Amino acid sequence: MVVVIHYFGYATETGAIREIVHNAEGLLFEDCAHALFAKALDADIALWSLNKFLPVVDGAILRSRKRGINVAYQHAVPLPPRVMGAYHQYLELNARLAICTDRAQVLDLENESRLAYEVYYQAISQDMAIHAQSHESTCIVASIDLELLRKTRSHNALSYYKAIPECFVFRPKPPMAPFAYPIVVRPPHNTEDVFERLLNVGVLAPRLIDKWDHIPKGDDRFLIEHTFMDQHLLLPVGDEVTYDDIKRVGACLQEVANAD
Repeated sequence: MVVVIHYFGYATETGAIREIVHNAEGLLFEDCAHALFAKALDADIALWSLNKFLPVVDGAILRSRKRGINVAYQHAVPLPPRVMGAYHQYLELNARLAICTDRAQVLDLENESRLAYEVYYQAISQDMAIHAQSHESTCIVASIDLELLRKTRSHNALSYYKAIPECFVFRPKPPMAPFAYPIVVRPPHNTEDVFERLLNVGVLAPRLIDKWDHIPKGDDRFLIEHTFMDQHLLLPVGDEVTYDDIKRVGACLQEVANAD
């Protein structure tokens, strides 16, 4: 099996890979967790994540195009109340974080939010039982205009692409409707400095090292992974983002670029 990942919503070319895999009688698995609206037409098996795009606690889509591989499930249990409670706490903390202007409080809220999320994430990633999507999440999905969401995220991603200096562009074209818009911060620029500058203009750009902290620091086996995480920040692209927000980000990053 070969796994192709559409990182950050950027489409990965799969045509040539599919031919190689099928000639070897293998399987092509497309990971579309970052690209909810990817069609994965070349995939034998594909996975989409809902909670990277929608305000839900659970839910994913797993599809198989191989008759001999059945990914349907018959028995599933609901998420425990403790897990749901932790996720609701996580949402409440992030709502407070979104309007917080005190730097010390921001750091405290980030830490509390991370701890609450870990309770939820540990349950869904280490407990191998298949969980049914919660009723709450099912109702949320049904209430959202997915086409509007796709258009909004695509539009905001394209606007970022046009607004930010070329030195921070992750790839030379905008992504599909992404879960976040990535910027790359290479030397002589410093990721921490750029993060602070964006925060000072009211934009929280999460660092990958904060999101994917399961890779041990100081372990030489993961130098490439740590370099990748250290050099990227994620800009919000949801419907809460305005054109003024994007212009403010562009101006901030232009100021950083001009400082050289």
